[in-house]
Amino acid sequence: GVDMASQSIALARNPHVVVATPGRLLDHLQNTKGFHLKRLQYLVMDEADRMLSMDFEQELNELLEVIPDSSDGRKTMLFSATMTSKVEKLQRASLSDPLRVE
Repeated sequence: GVDMASQSIALARNPHVVVATPGRLLDHLQNTKGFHLKRLQYLVMDEADRMLSMDFEQELNELLEVIPDSSDGRKTMLFSATMTSKVEKLQRASLSDPLRVE
């Protein structure tokens, strides 16, 4: 991956879109001065089933604790090839009034 310093510089420019693994995103939230997700409007989680099977569950839960609540206007999109019990748990924790397309 790209080194943290280069990513920190890019994040300081307040990008409209950030693509990151949960672990790296948390790392920047904890260590990159001035970086936050207070104005996050869209959270997209692709391959959620794979992230959870790769032990990102703790990181995902930590992210859900620091991002704006959906009542503040945040929209969440959760994509998964399979609907495991862990994905269903993540769905309940991160989505309100979900639309399920199979």
